[in-house]
Amino acid sequence: MNMSQLNKLWSLIGTATLFYAVNAYSVSQGVNPISKAVLLDDRPIPGSYLAIFIISVMMLILTAIGRVYARNYSMDNWASSIPIFGFERLDYRSKLARRYQGAFLFFFIIFPLFSIIHFNNKVIQHGDIADESKQIVSRHDVFYNPGWDIVFSSSNFFSNFCMGQDLPQYSKSKNPCSKKKGQEGGVTWFIMISPLLMIGISLLVFFSVLDLILIIFFHRRIWLEKS
Repeated sequence: MNMSQLNKLWSLIGTATLFYAVNAYSVSQGVNPISKAVLLDDRPIPGSYLAIFIISVMMLILTAIGRVYARNYSMDNWASSIPIFGFERLDYRSKLARRYQGAFLFFFIIFPLFSIIHFNNKVIQHGDIADESKQIVSRHDVFYNPGWDIVFSSSNFFSNFCMGQDLPQYSKSKNPCSKKKGQEGGVTWFIMISPLLMIGISLLVFFSVLDLILIIFFHRRIWLEKS
């Protein structure tokens, strides 16, 4: 891909990532989203859980674009290692241009990364888990472990638990896993797989962002000096 195509991809995916992250953050705080987005869950805890995976995938794509751009089109300073939003060219000698690039690095990379950390904390600190019998097995602890022998038994490893916020105890009129009027409900939760996936993809994004930051601020400069 040439520079123009990478700039367009960076702008498109970065804008979508920021838009989704801001809306998902609003929902996680119990506030109505600024604007409805595709795949945006309006429940604070299930919405945060879903946002972790959606934003992470978009971030992995975005950081990959950033790395390709930095390795192929970087010039003599860090600002030139970042794809350009909204313009074809920038004068990187200008302080304003460097501030412009730094701002979009924050909006497209740093803010979404911190939103993923926030969503993980939201799920971990406030998530409830109900088992297949619809009984609450854990309050505010999604890393609940009912025992290794139970977890790894063939009947429980893929058991369909549910996770949500302030799930009610099961009764004839209340199913903790169902979304009804006045009741948030929960999402499918695999007792071992779900938390590992949630943390695993978040760490993958963290290291992908770290790699991009190192390329932008250090690796390209070192490579240019050696050449």
